[in-house]
Amino acid sequence: MDEISLEKYIFKKISEQTNLNINIKLDKIKKISLYIIHLNKWTKKVNLVGIKDPKIIFDELILDSIYLADFIFKIPKDKGCDNNFKILDIGAGAGIPGIPLRILYDAGYYLMVEPRKKRGVFINLMINTLGLKDTKVFFGNIEELKEKEFDLCLSRAFCKWDKFFDLSKNYLKQTGYVLIFSNSKWNNQKLRDFYFVTQYSYILPSKKERYFWLFSKKAPS
Repeated sequence: MDEISLEKYIFKKISEQTNLNINIKLDKIKKISLYIIHLNKWTKKVNLVGIKDPKIIFDELILDSIYLADFIFKIPKDKGCDNNFKILDIGAGAGIPGIPLRILYDAGYYLMVEPRKKRGVFINLMINTLGLKDTKVFFGNIEELKEKEFDLCLSRAFCKWDKFFDLSKNYLKQTGYVLIFSNSKWNNQKLRDFYFVTQYSYILPSKKERYFWLFSKKAPS
């Protein structure tokens, strides 16, 4: 599939998402298309993602990032923070949600952690190719990361949500948030170190319903 055809497909699919409030201009669509083209080429050699069809890559993987960008703009911000979140993405894989998210949400600072070299190299290539500002990749395991005090910690599919809480809490500001991707509604389970804030639901072209769960860090007792 060529880039122009993919751009037309992306534009059509975005226009069909009636509950999206984010305004996506043509230059952003072009960058998303370019990312998918590169991802598809690399996947044939390195197997970055399990999906080979560029259209399905957009429907099943990239749309999550678009909804995520829409959601992040709605997260309550401190007076001194505005939209300039410092975000930590653990286990970034092939750069999803990070790369398409940064195409749309370019405020603040975004750090992707990826221990697998080929995936990290691909992410770095995309950051430079797409000119994503204040976006970096850390090559290594999360336990090796010295940087702290993030406003938001997220991961698409790094580990189970309860383990992710334990992993991420040491990297967050006291006023920080954790965001979880899920295929189901939050069921009000008891939490030790976090408060449930809100959830956000959306439906993909495949009719699958997905959710973001947002949690804030509890003050130490």
